[in-house]
Amino acid sequence: MDKRGEPVERNQRPELESLDSRLSRAIQTAPQRDKSEQEDNEQAKLVRDFMQGKISLSEFSSSLAKRSDEPGPGELVLKDLDELFHLVQSIWDTELAEEHFEHERQHLELIDEAGWSSQLLFRFFVDEKGIMSGRPSVVPNIPEEGNENKIREKLKQVLQAPEDPSDTDKIVTD
Repeated sequence: MDKRGEPVERNQRPELESLDSRLSRAIQTAPQRDKSEQEDNEQAKLVRDFMQGKISLSEFSSSLAKRSDEPGPGELVLKDLDELFHLVQSIWDTELAEEHFEHERQHLELIDEAGWSSQLLFRFFVDEKGIMSGRPSVVPNIPEEGNENKIREKLKQVLQAPEDPSDTDKIVTD
């Protein structure tokens, strides 16, 4: 129920849904690791093609538009870095939580400097042995219009921001 006593549909007000509830849904819908990696590689190729000028901003934006604002299978949308920290700390440990926090913070800092919005995600997946795992990511909302070269440069800076780049960061920028 909202403040007026009206029922709130699921996902209509995600800020009211508890982390446990969102976490449970993400875990229940986690895809197989190979499917998750295939999707990540397709996304990385799209970003790399844009970064290398193989596709235009318009083509890049139309490809990104296919991604729903709703969390995909195994995806948990996080409210902020603190929620990411608490999630990773509860799954693994404090040291790994600090590493992920710092890595994603460095991406977010440059996204904010660029004036872009973003979405902080944790993607769960299941390996061939049935073991659950996952990884965080920041998805910047790239402008659909503007100077393509400036957008590419800002995106490159965002991707290269962390001192210790992730495998996905390396795929896109190499």
